Amino acid sequence: MFVRIRAAIRRSQEYLPEEIAAHAVGGHVVSGGIWSGAGLAATIVLQFIRSMIFARLLPPAAFGALSLANVFTQFILLFANFGFNSSIVYWRRLTKQDLSTCWWGNLMVDLAAAVLCCLFAFTGARFLDSPEVRWVIVLLSAQFVIASVGSIHSALMRRQFKFKTTALVGVWGALTTFAVGWLLVGALHLGVFGLIGGMIAGTAVSTLLQIGSMPWLPSGDFSWRVLKEHANYGRWFLAVNVVTYGNQNIDRALIGTTLSNTQLGYYDYASSLPMHVTIQLSTVLSTVLFPAFAGLQEDLAELRRVLLRVMRFNALIIYPILVGLMLTAPEFVQVAYGSTWAPIVGPTRVFCLFGMIRVLINPSYALCGGVGKPHLPFKWSLIALPFNAALLWWGARVGGLMGVALAKLFLPVFTLFTLVVEITRIVGIPIRQIGLTAFPATCCAAVMAVAVLAVRYVPGIRALPSLSLLLLEVAVGLVAYLGALRLFYSKDFKGIVGLLKRIRLRD
Repeated sequence: MFVRIRAAIRRSQEYLPEEIAAHAVGGHVVSGGIWSGAGLAATIVLQFIRSMIFARLLPPAAFGALSLANVFTQFILLFANFGFNSSIVYWRRLTKQDLSTCWWGNLMVDLAAAVLCCLFAFTGARFLDSPEVRWVIVLLSAQFVIASVGSIHSALMRRQFKFKTTALVGVWGALTTFAVGWLLVGALHLGVFGLIGGMIAGTAVSTLLQIGSMPWLPSGDFSWRVLKEHANYGRWFLAVNVVTYGNQNIDRALIGTTLSNTQLGYYDYASSLPMHVTIQLSTVLSTVLFPAFAGLQEDLAELRRVLLRVMRFNALIIYPILVGLMLTAPEFVQVAYGSTWAPIVGPTRVFCLFGMIRVLINPSYALCGGVGKPHLPFKWSLIALPFNAALLWWGARVGGLMGVALAKLFLPVFTLFTLVVEITRIVGIPIRQIGLTAFPATCCAAVMAVAVLAVRYVPGIRALPSLSLLLLEVAVGLVAYLGALRLFYSKDFKGIVGLLKRIRLRD
């Protein structure tokens, strides 16, 4: 028995991923995009249900405390893999030493990140004017080491286009987070610490599933030279992540330190659904498109075709969700979260507009990395940082939550006319084509908006209960959108239906 186990471990340590042929990349992107999108949709639904339940179990200040702690811990987490995972995806002709070296490198950096978080929790958290934030930071840091153990397995799944497995891992992690959090908050009344317990349990389950899904285990074959080689490539991803994180989280730091945890809780919920849809879409796109673009570095014609097709279908799927939420925000907030959360209606609508712009720029980061230009996002994000910070500070001082939400629109607009323009020029795509990918979705969403707004002028409609009115608006909007798509853009309609029919039941 011991001999067989030892032999199995050695086989796993010798595992090397197969190279995917360039002509097969397009098919993998379609299949991977569908599975990743399905996983994203399931995760968003679970997170939405979770947010509905916890909004009635905990006060806004509890979510504000968690968000404030996350501002610091997630910043430290940026340094946790030092770009090694992206290097594993990008690197051609990986060796056993490459994989093991990056795994050990991740583990060392993640341990250091966890220790740093704990040190900050007991030395710097007093400046945050919230005693419970100290222990929130300590508990959140435990996720660093847990996630690190399965990080290279996750990168190998991306490299091999195993997005069905990745999606299922994400769904099981979200289910665990929800179930354990519900138990700890609802039954044991642990408050914000119950939320964190659920998050840690979800990370642990995801890590175990990642390890079980790939036939690879690390060995002791470590090399500082190899680590340096991968770090030299990954440093640009680290730099981009650090500057991007600053741009994306200055708003929370400003609200948490200049307003209150309650206001930060409102802000988090206002941005929750629009940002989950667009930011997680960005993560999914990077997961799917980065290995695809890396495999198409020498076939720019196919790269352009894949990029424009993915962007067009993403807009067709995401725009109706964001426009629908923008139109129905008052009823949605009342039904989903209750009257306590009424102040988030206005900011929610602004974040929907933010998300519509963000859909156009999401693939640009994966595109830069895939064609060997990872420095471009860093350059433009660094240039935007001081302007973004100044606008967010001014918005917080002058307009409170609504002012910060409006100031948040600057960054995606800036990125669209700088980074996206530059990288599309490099790969030979006119910027107008990027805008045209969203034109069908915009037209159909406009028809949907007219239909939903018209419903409200029907006599007696406004007297309906919030839930009934919301369901009616959703039904009318869905019919109007699909009808417009079928009537004016039948080719796109048939294309989406065809994609759904061709979902692969295996990676």
